[in-house]
Amino acid sequence: MLGQPTLVAPALPFGASGEHQEFAGTVSIGHDALHAVLVELIRSLSTWADRIVLVNGHGGNTPADTTATEWAAEHPATRIKFHNWWSAPKTWAKAVDIDPVASHASCHSTSPRAPVSRQPANDTPPRPSP
Repeated sequence: MLGQPTLVAPALPFGASGEHQEFAGTVSIGHDALHAVLVELIRSLSTWADRIVLVNGHGGNTPADTTATEWAAEHPATRIKFHNWWSAPKTWAKAVDIDPVASHASCHSTSPRAPVSRQPANDTPPRPSP
């Protein structure tokens, strides 16, 4: 892949995060909708790209790996890689270097919020139930 023209598409800003729905501001399209969106994106991309890399940024979207794997099995002319960004060895090593007990919602998953807020990442309480 290196040395070849590469297109980086815009990020898909929504995914399956219903487990966070109680927090104000959460927008989740659910697994069924995410599956449908990915199938259509892959189908469209595959009309002109024979290699596709999907970079996942949320653990709740991990079942979408199955979507990519199944599509690739049915369309062997297109190679698809589904990658959870946090599982890259150097990324995880740096997170553990910063926080030895790093896990979900630690510095490596909340750090993108740092530039837009001086508040700790856990400062937003759940909104009251209706």
